[in-house]
Amino acid sequence: NNDNGTTTITAAEAIAMASTSKSSIQFLGHVINRRRTAQQAFHHQFQQIDGSSRRLSSRCRKNCSRTRQCSSTAAFPQRWDGFQQYRYFTSTVDRKIHSNLICVNDGNRLFSSDSDGAKNDDNKSQEPDSLHSNVHYILKIPYGRMSDGNLSKARAFLSIVSKWNNENGAKLSEALLERLYKEQSRRNKHILLDSEMYNICMDAWNKSNADGETIVHRVESIMKRMEDRFFLGSQDNDGYDKYSSHDAKTARPDRYSYNCLINSYTKWEEEDSSKKVEAILEKMNDLAEDAASSENAIEREYESLVRPDTFTFHSLMNYYATRKNDHLAAQRAEDLLLQMSELSQQGDGNIQMETTSFNIVMKAWSNSGGGINGAQRAESILRMMIRLYGRGHENVRPDTVSFSTVIGSYSKVEDPEDASLAIEKVMELLDELEGSYIPDSDTNINSCYNAAANAIVKIGAKDAAGKVKDLMNRMNNMDAIPDSKLITSFIEAHAKEGTEESIRQGRDLLLEMIEKKDPELK
Repeated sequence: NNDNGTTTITAAEAIAMASTSKSSIQFLGHVINRRRTAQQAFHHQFQQIDGSSRRLSSRCRKNCSRTRQCSSTAAFPQRWDGFQQYRYFTSTVDRKIHSNLICVNDGNRLFSSDSDGAKNDDNKSQEPDSLHSNVHYILKIPYGRMSDGNLSKARAFLSIVSKWNNENGAKLSEALLERLYKEQSRRNKHILLDSEMYNICMDAWNKSNADGETIVHRVESIMKRMEDRFFLGSQDNDGYDKYSSHDAKTARPDRYSYNCLINSYTKWEEEDSSKKVEAILEKMNDLAEDAASSENAIEREYESLVRPDTFTFHSLMNYYATRKNDHLAAQRAEDLLLQMSELSQQGDGNIQMETTSFNIVMKAWSNSGGGINGAQRAESILRMMIRLYGRGHENVRPDTVSFSTVIGSYSKVEDPEDASLAIEKVMELLDELEGSYIPDSDTNINSCYNAAANAIVKIGAKDAAGKVKDLMNRMNNMDAIPDSKLITSFIEAHAKEGTEESIRQGRDLLLEMIEKKDPELK
């Protein structure tokens, strides 16, 4: 209880109240609705801030204090950056609540039709109970007739279906986004369609099981709509209200938006989109520079929201890493790593080199199709990591992914003249890993042994089965257990030898795996 008698609910308390009861589901829906109301009121009143001091008016503070909010947020922030932090925190609370709603009822019966939010609907008794039916019911509500309860449902369902990680979920989340936009355009000027909702839809497509071309086209379409609605204003086909680029309720692309767009191009491996991803990086830098030099105080705040960060560079490097048999793509990924290093040394707080940065570049050289030269370039990146870590750079410590990537790159050596050198390098890297490996819950050394076994078999090393058997013994010394991948390599090594005895041994191993029914050997 606050001093003025209103009730404050923390995120932890709201989530703790989630149970299988209908009342708890209704309560969580009520929390989402009330929290959104507070945010909308705050955003509306923020337009009255004085340009010089940018302090909230007493009216805004009084209005916000009458509404339930999470006590963990900074109480009634008085600056724009405070508001951005407030909006980010509350959106995080939404996601946690929505995730618990899925756990509560497996996504099948949410926000029952007799909830308080739906009491003003004309067809209240006809509301369905299943999640799919609820979504389609909301999509069919006539424009301008969506109740506050259904608005809350639409926002919640958008977040829920986006987590399905399939094409159907991505389609539904995009349809709900457009339905909310239409409602905002026609009737409800208090709907806050922020950039996060657009980002959720783009991320849903990136994580869907759709083909790469579809993912790229859908993400580009969502981004274009968001940019057009902010920079150019928007007008629907029926000629309803037009929003200018200065409308506070019009979402504006931020750093996460552009990162999602870059990430989408990695899904379409057949298409050369290098010019597009480079243009996105340049555009983000230009937007950040323009915002930083603006005379408008609020516009200057946008600079920190759009300037490229570590994930932006990771997305770019990962795009080049997914280009197969392309030496120039691998070189560009390495150039971006060096650019990250320069920006970090210049004091750019958004850029931080870390283990993942190096791992992506090693992956790029592994996929470059350069044979022994590509593998050696990947190893040189690993050696750079080891030197930096030795000098005290804890954030670039080589992990099992680093070693397994380089070991795996030697498995792609096809020239018989380089085979012996490749096997020698694989064993050297494995020796070095075993000498420095510190087991913990976040690492799995099995991947390195699997990569080594795969390299031995693919390269065609002499007595491959014996070498893989030695790897299994070395794993036992490291308290690691051979899994199905390594045993499959062992069987393949026996089969490639071609003798009657080796084929029999491979068959016996396979039968042993089947009889054990060990989950580790599935």
